[in-house]
Formats: sequence, structure tokens, C-alpha cells
Amino acid sequence: MRYREQAVKDMVGEGFDVEDMQISLEAVLSSNGEKQVLQSQRTSGGSRDVREALINSLFSKEAKGATLETLSLAAECKVVHWEPVAVEKADVGIDQATKGVREVYWEKEKPTDSPIYDREKLRYGHTIQGPAVVEGTDTNYPVARGWALQVDELGNFVITRSS
Repeated sequence: MRYREQAVKDMVGEGFDVEDMQISLEAVLSSNGEKQVLQSQRTSGGSRDVREALINSLFSKEAKGATLETLSLAAECKVVHWEPVAVEKADVGIDQATKGVREVYWEKEKPTDSPIYDREKLRYGHTIQGPAVVEGTDTNYPVARGWALQVDELGNFVITRSS
């Protein structure tokens, strides 16, 4: 069954283990203007029993004389959900996160001395007024004049216009 192989290929490509998958088929049948839904039992992704389950459903007495309108295959897998963890409020000032001062071109013509902060040392409750730059291992966060960066309770950066 081509669709089953494609579903398994897609799920494996997303990082799921074939043995953790559940595959089911659903057939929508119509007879005398009435619709009925037949659903196969779920089988493991590594099993080919889903084809047999569908054939048994389609040739059951409930399906006799009906027209097959829709056939769909569902591949499901449980996902571990990440729960956000609150971080502790800063117990030291923002000075411990300061790396120094550097000239930064915020405007085309002239550089501005701007404080540079270490991303890893910023904590919940720290606030930085722009102009400033936060250096991280994977990116830098510019905070322009008139803007403020605040670290929230989950360690996210929230950048807002200063008043």
C-alpha cells in the first residue's frame, strides 16, 4: 500500500520511531443518501495489518452495496511535550553580565559607545536600556535607542519601546 509507506516515511523523516506509530484507515461510505464511517483498528506502524483491516471493513456486511467516497490514512505518534520552566529571579545586578563597551553604528554616519552584555549571564528581572547589544553563542540581540530589553520569568527576552 503506497500511502502507508509514504506516511511511515514522512513520520520517520520527522524523527519518530516506526514502532511507536499507530496507523489506522477510515472509509466514508454512502448508501441511499446516508453516510457511514468505517474505521480500522489501529495497528503499529511496523505492522502491515492495516491493509487487512481495511479490506475486512470494506467487505463487511455494513458496507455491502455502498459507494466508497473517501479513504484516509492516519499515522499517529505520541509526542513528549516540553514544559517551560521558570527561572530564578536575578539576585545580582546587571553589572555581572556586562562585557564592556564598544562603538556600534546605530546610525549611518557616527558610531555610539554601547554597552555589550553576555547573554548567558542575564537573569529574570534584568532590564537593558538601548542602545546596547547582547551577545549570545548563536546570535546577537541589538537593542536600539528608545527600546528596552527585559528578561521574563522563563528566560525569554521581551523587547519593548521605552517610555
